[in-house]
Amino acid sequence: MKVVDSDANGSDNIIKRTIPLTPSYNKELKLKEAKRSERKARQQKKKPGLNSKQRRALRIYELPKDCQKYSNFVPLHVLWQEYMRTLVENLAPAQQAQRLSSADFHGAIITVIKSKCPSLVGTRGIVVQETKNLLRIITPDDIFKFIWEPASLLAERAGGTYHPGENFH
Repeated sequence: MKVVDSDANGSDNIIKRTIPLTPSYNKELKLKEAKRSERKARQQKKKPGLNSKQRRALRIYELPKDCQKYSNFVPLHVLWQEYMRTLVENLAPAQQAQRLSSADFHGAIITVIKSKCPSLVGTRGIVVQETKNLLRIITPDDIFKFIWEPASLLAERAGGTYHPGENFH
């Protein structure tokens, strides 16, 4: 804090006064400094991920043409069947439905029962990619198709029975 003091000659003397720091004020300063250093450490530890433009440029979600065969995804379906067996084993039907609604469907064989796009009705294939509103499936004819979930009624086969539903989520 600066205080201006005038003496008898009229000259201004600037006197610097320091305020003694109280213990509670010292604690607050130390806490703020600790939080700042923690924040810096967390920011340095984080590795920046890829943004969508970089993912598109790297073509992360694209499969090479030689890998786009239905027969390549059949083992994934076998793994999915085992996953479903362990997921719904020894559960009541009501609990099974609840578990199925939150299950992962990569590898599931699905059939489109009803859709806003009439050309997709009857399409059957293995789920290759599942996003919030879109399923990417491969048909037995080695053709990739995109199915918009909110506009489609789908059925999947789990444990030997078909379970129709609005969507999987």
